[in-house]
This record gives sequence, C-alpha cells and structure tokens, in this order.
Amino acid sequence: MSLIDAKRAAVIECWQTAVRQNPYRKYKVADAAAQVRVAVDSSPDFRRVEDVWVQVEKYLAGRIVDWGGKTRANVRLETEGGTVLVVAATQELLAQEEQNRLYRPALLHISAEENLLTGVLRNPRLLAFEAYQPAYDENEFQQMVSRGTAAWADVPNATEWLGNLRDSAQ
Repeated sequence: MSLIDAKRAAVIECWQTAVRQNPYRKYKVADAAAQVRVAVDSSPDFRRVEDVWVQVEKYLAGRIVDWGGKTRANVRLETEGGTVLVVAATQELLAQEEQNRLYRPALLHISAEENLLTGVLRNPRLLAFEAYQPAYDENEFQQMVSRGTAAWADVPNATEWLGNLRDSAQ
C-alpha cells in the first residue's frame, strides 16, 4: 500500500477495519470492463511498508554541469530527465582527472542508498569516472532486432501473451 497515495491507502485500511468487524462484508473496486482490481474481504491484510533503503552501486549517465568545492567537493550530474544529482566526491579523485569533463557527457560509478519503493537515491558518493562513448550503430541495432524477432517468432500475439502473463500474476 506504500505505492499508492495516502488517501487511497486510508480508505483501504478503513475497509479492512470494517471487514474485521464483520467477516461477511466485502469491498471490490472494478474498472469499466467489470474486472476487479482491488478486493478487500476477510482474507487479505494490506499493510503500509515504511521506506526501505538499501546500499547500492550504480552507473549513472548524464552531463556534468558543475564540479569542485573548497570544503565539500562534489559533482553535479544532469540526467536525461533534466534532474540534477549532487554526488559527493573527494578532492583527490577530482584532482587526478586529466581531462575536462565539464559540460560533457559522463558516466559516473557511484555508491548510494536507494529507496526500494520509489527508486530515489540519497547520499550518492562518486567512486570513479568511467569511459563513456555513447554511439549508435545501425548494424548492431538491426542484429538485435533480428534476434528478438526470431526469438518471438512462435508467439502469435506478443501483446496478448504479455497481458495474459501479467493477469495471471495478480
């Protein structure tokens, strides 16, 4: 329930309280096609999960828009989505860089804490600058398309197959 907004979560919690008091009561939310999307009866027990943060290492691509700092060195990386992530760094790591990376595409190897529910990063720390040569190769792309087409050749309708797979997982 942590993935839905607070008001909807509160409604479901209210329904669960009512169902616990009267086990014959049921609540269902259906879409326009009458497919049940949420069912609250005496069996499920939906709970909110507190934020869970895990330590991760990631590679982030973007464009460096600022770096340095006299007392707290950092690198500001602008991602493709336009957000700017401030990544802590050491002065030694920045000083040993021989090339000017400012306003150029970059790939950063970082460690951070990541929220398992939202994917938000906190306390990112630079581990290294990685070689980054983004390029598009039409021949390589066509080879991947050919391999994917061959792999899915025996599936008559991939969209329907995926839809059925997702429905059975619910």
